[in-house]
Amino acid sequence: MSWVSGPQQLTIAAGQSARYEVIISPPLHGSFYNALVCTEAPPQDEAYQQRIYSVWYGLNINVRPASPEANIEVVATVMSSVSCPVTVCNTSDKAVCYNVTLDGDGVSGCDQLVVSAHSSEHYQITFQPGRIGRGQGSVMFTPQSSDHWSLEGNTNEVWYRLILTATQCEPQYLPTMRASLARSVVQYIPIHNSLHQMLALDVVSSNPATYTPVLDDLNTEQDTGRLLVGPEKTVEVPVRFTPCELGQPRDHQATLTFSCPELGKLVFCVEGDGLPPQEEEAPVVITTKINQSFTKTILFANPLNIAIDVSVYLRPTKHTQTEETQFQTLLMEGKVIHVPVKAKLRIPVAFSPVDLGMDRAEVIVQANSSHLEEDLHWKFPLQGIPILVQTPDRQFSSLLSCVVRQRRQWHIELYLPISVHPQPESRRSESSLQIRVTSPQVPSAIRSSLTSASTQPTDSSQIYFRLQPAHEEDDTARRVLDQNTGLSLLDSGVEQDGSILVLFDFVFAPNSKCRSAALLEVMHNTYGMWHFPLTFEAKEAEVDDVITIVSKGLRQASSVSFLLKSTKSFSVPFKAYFEHGASSELSVLPSSGDLTADGTLFVVTYQPQSYGRNPSGKLVIEAVDMQWTYGVQGQQPSYATPQQESKYTHTRHALEMSHPKRGFLQENFHIPSTGVSSPRKMAPLTTMSH
Repeated sequence: MSWVSGPQQLTIAAGQSARYEVIISPPLHGSFYNALVCTEAPPQDEAYQQRIYSVWYGLNINVRPASPEANIEVVATVMSSVSCPVTVCNTSDKAVCYNVTLDGDGVSGCDQLVVSAHSSEHYQITFQPGRIGRGQGSVMFTPQSSDHWSLEGNTNEVWYRLILTATQCEPQYLPTMRASLARSVVQYIPIHNSLHQMLALDVVSSNPATYTPVLDDLNTEQDTGRLLVGPEKTVEVPVRFTPCELGQPRDHQATLTFSCPELGKLVFCVEGDGLPPQEEEAPVVITTKINQSFTKTILFANPLNIAIDVSVYLRPTKHTQTEETQFQTLLMEGKVIHVPVKAKLRIPVAFSPVDLGMDRAEVIVQANSSHLEEDLHWKFPLQGIPILVQTPDRQFSSLLSCVVRQRRQWHIELYLPISVHPQPESRRSESSLQIRVTSPQVPSAIRSSLTSASTQPTDSSQIYFRLQPAHEEDDTARRVLDQNTGLSLLDSGVEQDGSILVLFDFVFAPNSKCRSAALLEVMHNTYGMWHFPLTFEAKEAEVDDVITIVSKGLRQASSVSFLLKSTKSFSVPFKAYFEHGASSELSVLPSSGDLTADGTLFVVTYQPQSYGRNPSGKLVIEAVDMQWTYGVQGQQPSYATPQQESKYTHTRHALEMSHPKRGFLQENFHIPSTGVSSPRKMAPLTTMSH
């Protein structure tokens, strides 16, 4: 122990005691242990050498840290960081590697520092406070050695006291937000929590009508609505800017304040620029059947901070396919309508198609206020899609039927007229929709027309199609269409009269029994949409297996178990039940749960309650994507009467032969008087006269 020393010899007179002085010069703080051993010097007389006296003492050395080399004051604002250099000197002849120990909230730095011989190095301390206030910390440099007992005297441990001060965060200025009138734009403000606790912040906007913090999708307190930021987390808070004037007036300035006891107030300053109105990017789409009308409402909100007078106009666009627009507004065109500040104007628009052909128009809201320096108008594009629905065809059925867990393929051939009125050059006698569902091996007229020279190929990118349930709320049909059907476009063409011929390939592979109504929608960018009603039917397949359970006896349960795995690589929910009409003596467990990829064990039980019949039933196990059926039969144990004759048979026969049968009626005719059980006891019997 190089930093623990003392005299090498100590002389003690006979019968006396002596004091031994231990000199301790520790290079670092901590708790240490060693031993002090005192051994008697060997005597000159060899006879006494076997009686050498020895004594030892255990040394527990607790070294407190020395006074700090200096006090270093570090000041930073909340949610920011500063760096502070600390100089460490090495006066020894060797390079020294120091282990660095940091203490204090928000204090960080490297774990080690290497200082060359007879030189100094700067160590950088980073202070990033997570809460306002004052506190203390420290940075300690401990020399590293494989044997901390043999450190050189010039490489002592040194440390510095840190006076930490976290001040209020300065206001931060966000980039300018720009949006056109009646629109909005969103900017995100990062809020970082470097503490190990949850923070609850009050969020306040000085101009909530123009700048609105959107906290709907964030974690907030249910009662107070304060924003919650988890420990060591960062939350991006969206702020929506909705301009109320053109340019950058004072009304487009605001401060957003996030406050809590730990962080104080975080202030963000923002300003916005109002741009002239722009045409809406997405049109208002209205779809309805031909010769019917459908109305949608366009909502115009006055974005200005003053009341304005507006007029509404409807104008067809150059992209329309019809001679006259089939849109109409239910407001008087050109009429001046007063719209108060921040009020909303409902503009009903009706679409009434009389023939096929996409229709496009726009609703123009013109501001007429004399207080406006610029001409302001807002445009709302409209798109009308007429729908022609196919009427049922008795000759060609639209029923697509398949057995469960089998696969069938059809060709769906469509004739799509571009008008409800027959064209003079059309080769067909009718203009109605036609659909034919045939086998791919069966020849058809539409497939022949697609290959003829009179049919021109069409751009398939202009044709859109989809299968959807006939009723939006039919989730079963939607699941069947998504998981068990496949529809692809094989070919398309245009006839001389402009009618479109389309050939689809359709595959149906159901996994469970069902019957669902669906709608095949085909849309062309120019002409509109055609609807074809279809019906999907998945017929019940043969049972997967027959389970026979032989009973052990009356009211005794007998079971059969089997393992069933999910067809997916993950677990899926299932239901297990017996169909209606099955015997109540049959049961299955579990009746519901998750069907795992490793397999779920099912137990089918038969418990007879009476003799004389063998019950049966159909077991159905239905998962989301598959269905299994099993025929279950219960059997009672067979009974055979014993065939061995009784050993007492001959004795009974001998008794019958020795005692012949009595004729009681004959004996009664010869009774002379009544018996003791008669009401007239022992009365003589007389013969009745006629």
